[in-house]
Amino acid sequence: MRNRRLLAILMIALSALMLLRFVEVWGVLSPSQVRTSDYTSSYVAAQSWRSGDGAHIYDRATQLAGHQALGTATTAQGLSYVNPPLSAVIAAPFSLLGYVASYRVFAVFQFLLVLAAVVLAVRIAPWPRSTPRLARLAVGMLALAGTGTGEILLQAQWDGIAALALALAFGITKPHLVFGLVAFLIARGQRRALAGAVAATGAMVVASLLLVGVHGTLAFISAPGNSIEVSPLPTMLGFTGLVYSNLQQGLAAQALSALGGALAVALAATLGSVSRRHPDRLEYALGGAVLLSLLCAPHLLVHDLVVLAPVLVWCVARAGHSLRDGATSWAELGLVGGWIALSYAALIDVGNGTVGAPGRFVPWLLLVGAGAAVYVCCGGRRAIHRRLEPAISAG
Repeated sequence: MRNRRLLAILMIALSALMLLRFVEVWGVLSPSQVRTSDYTSSYVAAQSWRSGDGAHIYDRATQLAGHQALGTATTAQGLSYVNPPLSAVIAAPFSLLGYVASYRVFAVFQFLLVLAAVVLAVRIAPWPRSTPRLARLAVGMLALAGTGTGEILLQAQWDGIAALALALAFGITKPHLVFGLVAFLIARGQRRALAGAVAATGAMVVASLLLVGVHGTLAFISAPGNSIEVSPLPTMLGFTGLVYSNLQQGLAAQALSALGGALAVALAATLGSVSRRHPDRLEYALGGAVLLSLLCAPHLLVHDLVVLAPVLVWCVARAGHSLRDGATSWAELGLVGGWIALSYAALIDVGNGTVGAPGRFVPWLLLVGAGAAVYVCCGGRRAIHRRLEPAISAG
């Protein structure tokens, strides 16, 4: 028990230092640096929508004029707006402020959403009754201190919303991250959940048509292709980035990326089916589906990883049931160690577009995590409990 308490205190201290570092870097950004953030595109689109020109929020000439007014027309970062129409509407109240103030407020808003997601996950996760509050706090703070959280502060990105409500918010702000989760949901076969997902998708389409019209809604379909100008394929962190950071662009790279994505979707469906038959494996199965959904996403960057924060919490909580009271399992340590490794890899991969083995590090770690989830859920669970769950002495 003593070792468990010391580990929790160490995790809290390290997480607090990391969060303070995020805030420090964010706080000293100059106005010129702020204007290079991804948020500029959302700000310009929100202003266009507020002015009654929602149908042209994806028009390059309209965006360029907005960037010129902000003084950001010469920066490549964030020049193209590629988020769904509803994202511009959500950002509209923030665009009433000047750009720098709007960036600051929106970044804090995103951070608070991630915090809310982690707090909610900690409260509802299936912790063993014996798990002390200190341990729960430690896991929550570690989840919050991931590199993805730092990126949403610096870039004022949309993934705080995605972390707060994975399924619905992916459809609103990050639909390209949803493929694996859709397969998981279909295979799980819960009619109410499927009906809710279909209703949410329909509501999103109707809302987009009402807010930006047919032209704006159709323009969104082709808009993600513009992001390649800002984020080349080798900088991506899913299968796309893994393949293109190891191979030159060509048919082979395209085929491997498509094959990897298809395999990820199939495995996510498998996890959904397993979770239906074995409810006790739901946390691991859903966590694996989120990892696979990220891997098959055509556009995945560091800030998108923040959606894994709640996943870490509920998987660590489930892992706590493996052993007797007061013990720490290798599964728990593996999850915590994997999260730390992923955060470090994300720091290395930020903006890295070099081509050559081993390529981006993040997708390799996502693959390991997804593979572990599939193994645990699809036959390896007993073996893990038999061989890999010895207690770490509580001292």
